[in-house]
Amino acid sequence: MEFDSDDIDDLPLYYNRHKMSASPGIYDDLIKNGQIAIHYEKKVKEERSRESTNPEDWKSPMCHILNRLWKRCKKGALMAADYSQYDYSKMIVGIIPPGSEVKNKTYSSSEIETWEYINEDKHDRGDGLAYKIVDLKNVVVFDYDKYSMLLSCQAGKQGNINHWTVGKIEKNLKYLYKRELGLECECQRNPYLLTDKQLEVLCSEYLRRFPKSSPEVDYLLDSVGGKTKDVDIIGGSNNIRSLSQVSFTKNKGKIKKKIKRLWDFVENDKDPKGASKEIVLNYFGPKEGEEKLSEKFLKNRDVKYIPIEKVFEEMEGTEIVEEMLPTQV
Repeated sequence: MEFDSDDIDDLPLYYNRHKMSASPGIYDDLIKNGQIAIHYEKKVKEERSRESTNPEDWKSPMCHILNRLWKRCKKGALMAADYSQYDYSKMIVGIIPPGSEVKNKTYSSSEIETWEYINEDKHDRGDGLAYKIVDLKNVVVFDYDKYSMLLSCQAGKQGNINHWTVGKIEKNLKYLYKRELGLECECQRNPYLLTDKQLEVLCSEYLRRFPKSSPEVDYLLDSVGGKTKDVDIIGGSNNIRSLSQVSFTKNKGKIKKKIKRLWDFVENDKDPKGASKEIVLNYFGPKEGEEKLSEKFLKNRDVKYIPIEKVFEEMEGTEIVEEMLPTQV
C-alpha cells in the first residue's frame, strides 16, 4: 500500500513509549525491523498463554493498551515510537496501515545477549521474553540529538499507545516525516508550526529583544515553562517583575481562565521576591483569542494581551525562528 502526503495528513498521530524489560540487542532488532512493541508479561491471566494477542487474556493495564493497539491496527495511524531507554536516543516513526495485526514475538533466552537490564525477580531466564508487536511501514528513524523537540514534547505520564497531543507536535513531526520520505510537504511560516515549548522560548526572547512591546525584560528568573502551570515566563529587570502565560488556545473560556490564574498568582503573593517592583502581566495567545475578549476584562486584570502572530512576525528573520522551524532541521 502506497501512502501520499494527503494520506499522512489524514492519519492520527499516536505515541508508543518503549519502557520495558528488554536489552540493547532487542531494541536493535525492533528498530531494524521497523517494529513497535508492548510488554506486560506478568499481567497475563491464569491459564492463559503469554503469547496471546487477545486483550481478554490479560489483566489491566495490558488489556486496555492491547485494545488500543488493536483499534489502531484496524483504523490505521501514524505511530511515533520512543526508544530512549538503555542509552538509546532515537524515535522511529512509521505508518500502521488499516487492517494490520498485532503479533506475538518471543525472544528466547539464547537470543537475549544480556540480562543486565532485566528484573530477574519478575522474569525467568529460561522463558525468554514475549512481546506484542506491530510492523510499521515507511519507517523513518529520528535521532534526538538532531531532533530534540521530539523528546521535549513527550509527557512523562503520557500513557502508552495514546493519541499524541502533548506539545502541539503533530504538524511539526508530519512535516519532518514527509520530508524524509521525499513526499510533497508545505511549511507555512507561522507560529502554529512551533511546538508548545518552542513558542514559550520564542515569547521569552521577544520580551528581551522588543522592549517597546512591553516593559523591558533583562533576564529570566526561572526556566521557561517553569514549575507552575500559572506562569510560563518569569523575567525581570531593575524596575519590574514580568510574569507571562503562553498558549495556542483560541477558546474564550480557557483564555479567561488562564488570565485569571495569572492574576491570582500575583494576588496570592506566590512571587514575594517581586513585591518591591512593578508587576507586569503578559498573555501571549492567538490574535483570534484577543478579539473574543473585552477591553474591560483585560484592563480589570491589568494584563497586556500580545498576539503570537505579532511575536512571530517581529521575530522573523532572527536566528531563533530559523532554527525552530522544521524546514531548517
